[in-house]
Amino acid sequence: MKVVNKLTPWIYILFLFLAAWWAVKDIEGGFQITILVIGELFVMYSSIELYKKLKVVRFRIRYVPQRAWLIFLIINAITWPIFYFLFAKERFMLAYLFPSIILPLLLIIDIIATIGRKIFK
Repeated sequence: MKVVNKLTPWIYILFLFLAAWWAVKDIEGGFQITILVIGELFVMYSSIELYKKLKVVRFRIRYVPQRAWLIFLIINAITWPIFYFLFAKERFMLAYLFPSIILPLLLIIDIIATIGRKIFK
């Protein structure tokens, strides 16, 4: 059972690659789509986790644990160079824009939700 649990993410990645390869009918395009999706998921997940930790401490940056910042920086330091060297300019911009707007977008949504709760109470 432990082997199956360890192989499950790789099976998902393999199926994503096969689906992308089948959709674009190009092995390089399938590889790029797989890297793009997995990388963006990692960056978005790390951004959301960091945002949750920031929200708990009321956005006082120095009170967020150093481990959370370290994980966020490591994921971004690994993912962005891969995106930069792997993709053409148009795809790199696509890969760059979506994850980088996650933190500001979450803050704006949170502010709107807070104002909405105060108005409708």
